[in-house]
Amino acid sequence: MRVLTYTLVFIAVILVALWMLANRNERRYEAATPPSGQFITVDGHKIHVQISGNGPPLVMIHGASGNLLDLTYRLAPAVTDRFTVIAFDRPGLGYSPTFNGKGETLQEQAQVL
Repeated sequence: MRVLTYTLVFIAVILVALWMLANRNERRYEAATPPSGQFITVDGHKIHVQISGNGPPLVMIHGASGNLLDLTYRLAPAVTDRFTVIAFDRPGLGYSPTFNGKGETLQEQAQVL
């Protein structure tokens, strides 16, 4: 029983240390790469968006585990002479906070964006 208790305490300490390390790394990343766009509110949800260019609107939405920087690094600048590029951080990714503690479904994300 004592070995089990020590093992569980050891695992708990490791998990807390990993959580603290992840939070520290996230703060460092956010300080090094501040939001590049602006924040808008859609149906009460804060969404990070970057709008650039001239012409008809072209909406760009990044893939899973990404953010709008995936699109605005090379792709968006290549077409801003012909389009108004609207790139979003999907809810829960990039600088758009989650609004559903379990993660937004694709339907919820599509409705907000």
